[in-house]
Amino acid sequence: MALKFAPFNSEIELPFYSALSQSKIDHDKLDDSARTVLGLYEPRVTDPDSSVRMRVLGNALTSDDVPPNHVRAEGKIKNVNTIEDFKNCDKTVILHTAAKQKRWGPGGMALTKESMVSFLQRKSHSALVERNDHQPQEPQDLA
Repeated sequence: MALKFAPFNSEIELPFYSALSQSKIDHDKLDDSARTVLGLYEPRVTDPDSSVRMRVLGNALTSDDVPPNHVRAEGKIKNVNTIEDFKNCDKTVILHTAAKQKRWGPGGMALTKESMVSFLQRKSHSALVERNDHQPQEPQDLA
């Protein structure tokens, strides 16, 4: 069986949007600084097609809990005040700033050594190989 890549999907629950707007009105007001948001990824060995989905639940702005068998995916959300603010913000700078953030490994350990990042990439590749019954190939550099 050949190794296949599935398109990644995201699923944002409707209660998240309600919580985001309520938080903007009640707490943030005119403050448009970035806030932490929690996404969840659930690997499903028995149903790999639904394993390529990142979910943002209704409590993603306030909860820090990660259910069993889920992987934490922490991110940032910037809720600006006007459409003009959105149009005028430099999205390229925002993406570059996010890309320069530290990479995190098991147990919340910051990955600062390239050898550790490379090790985890190889380990991920071998897990995919085992899962898909695929003949091993040289891992590609993902950096």
